[in-house]
Amino acid sequence: MLPPMAIRPGGDACRASARIGALIAMLAACAGEDPPPPRVKPPIADARPAVPDPPPDPVGDLPVECGLYKALVRKLAGCEQLGPQRGLLETQFETSWKAWSVLPQSERGGIAAGCRAAADAVRAAAAGPCAW
Repeated sequence: MLPPMAIRPGGDACRASARIGALIAMLAACAGEDPPPPRVKPPIADARPAVPDPPPDPVGDLPVECGLYKALVRKLAGCEQLGPQRGLLETQFETSWKAWSVLPQSERGGIAAGCRAAADAVRAAAAGPCAW
């Protein structure tokens, strides 16, 4: 805000008028400038769409989550980039699968959560090297 000016007849009025005119000209010049371009965020270098999970394999009387875990481990067979880690994940699956298969129905309550966690671990391991 500009400080108030005492305008006296004569010279002061002319100077005040000149200042106001200069201020108006400056504001008009600023208003005529093009606005700055909008900021555009560059895309993240490694961003890629998420690959959908394969459909769950049939698993008999085990939870559906175990079918997804089985399908993800089967999908690992095509990923040579994992190297020895792939064999470890497949061995863990086979060991778990055998243990789950012999459990009586009354003791299978926590299997779904275990299969979900194992499927998440397979996805995480394969995300970078296998481009999942």
